[in-house]
Amino acid sequence: MKPNRRTLILFIALAGTLAATAWVSGNDDEVVAPVERPYRPGSTQPGYGKSAQEAEMPELRLAALDTRGLDDMKTDLFPVKSWYVPPPSPPRAPAKPMAPPLPFTYIGRMIEDDGTAVFVTEQDRNRILRVGDVIDHVWRVDAIETARMKFTYLPLNETKYLALGAGS
Repeated sequence: MKPNRRTLILFIALAGTLAATAWVSGNDDEVVAPVERPYRPGSTQPGYGKSAQEAEMPELRLAALDTRGLDDMKTDLFPVKSWYVPPPSPPRAPAKPMAPPLPFTYIGRMIEDDGTAVFVTEQDRNRILRVGDVIDHVWRVDAIETARMKFTYLPLNETKYLALGAGS
C-alpha cells in the first residue's frame, strides 16, 4: 500500500469518527432535568421536597441490620508468623525384648517309671522332651504338668507355657 493511499484511508476514518461524535453530542439538549416539588409541611402526598429518584428509594434503617454473624467473620489481617522450630523429641527407649512364641506343637505324652516324656514337633522335626532338656541352647524344659509344660527362653530368662491338650 502506498503512503498516500494509507493517509487517505486514515483521513476518511477520522472524518467518520468526528461526524459520529457530532451527531451523538447534538442530542444533549433533549435531556430533561428532574423536577423537584416544593416541600409542604403536613402534606400527605409522598415525594414533596424530594427528587423523583429519592421518592422511589426506601429509607435505610441501619439500626435494624442484623450484626450477629459478623463477629465470627473477623480475621486477623496480619497474623504473627513464627519461624521457631521446636527441637526434636528425644528418641524413644527401645522396646523391652520379648521371647518369641513357642515353636513347638504338642503331639502326645508317654508316662514312664522315671517321669513323663512329651512328644512335640518343631517345624519338620519331632522331639521327645523330658524335664531338664535344653533345646538348641535356647529353650529349657522346666516342668511337665498335667495340662501344660513350662519352658524358659534362656537368652532373656523368660517363661512360656505350652498347653498339653486334655489332662489325663
